[in-house]
Amino acid sequence: MLGDAGIPTSSTILPSGEYRMRHDKNRLGVGIRGAGQVAYEHAKAIENNPHLYFAAVCSRTEESAQKLAAQYNPEAKVYRHYEDMLADAAVDIVRYLSGKEVEEVFAYRCKKRPDFDYDTTLVASIKFRDGSIGKLSASLDGLCFPYQFNIDLLVTEGAIRDNRIYSKILFPEQTDFITLSSDTPNSGAVDHHPFQQEIDNLTDHILHDAPILSDVADACNSMEIVLAIEESAATGKPIKIKSA
Repeated sequence: MLGDAGIPTSSTILPSGEYRMRHDKNRLGVGIRGAGQVAYEHAKAIENNPHLYFAAVCSRTEESAQKLAAQYNPEAKVYRHYEDMLADAAVDIVRYLSGKEVEEVFAYRCKKRPDFDYDTTLVASIKFRDGSIGKLSASLDGLCFPYQFNIDLLVTEGAIRDNRIYSKILFPEQTDFITLSSDTPNSGAVDHHPFQQEIDNLTDHILHDAPILSDVADACNSMEIVLAIEESAATGKPIKIKSA
């Protein structure tokens, strides 16, 4: 089952036996929770994998769930409750939406836009177990420039800034950053994210025990850091990561 943002509230349900007979039993049925933009990319990746089929969906509204099912598999079940979808025998896969572990976070936030009911700019300092530090920031306050998702990695032997690399170790004659021809996440859309590779890796893990690149435990660790950042911004105090 693939997770996407959204709380299921309504459903139309086909009898399980009738539904299962319509599908190849040699493939794994996948359910999707939520029917937003990310869910559409997951559904596309599922349909492109020969070992999977889109089996079920639940979302905040029946209309949005039915719209997703209609585009990728009109026979996919639409559920009212996430728990009911988990119990469906046709759904075989469950999935929820640096190598260094974070020890502590400290964050500040502010709000400058009146059209949001939450703070619109946040900056967080991250302390890792080995003593290295990082910074995370997000802002919805600046509207006078295009969407950007900047990544800076600064180390003792070089630097990476988005798709640019500088390293005297790798390129001794280098005088400026080298730009790599590659997609960058400088768009609010998600269709350039590696959904297909993610789905294929998960399927290979289930069928062939291939190493999985990002598991549920890893996702939980990331969410713990996000929640700690929110707590720090709210309290004005540094927050220790419990799993560290």
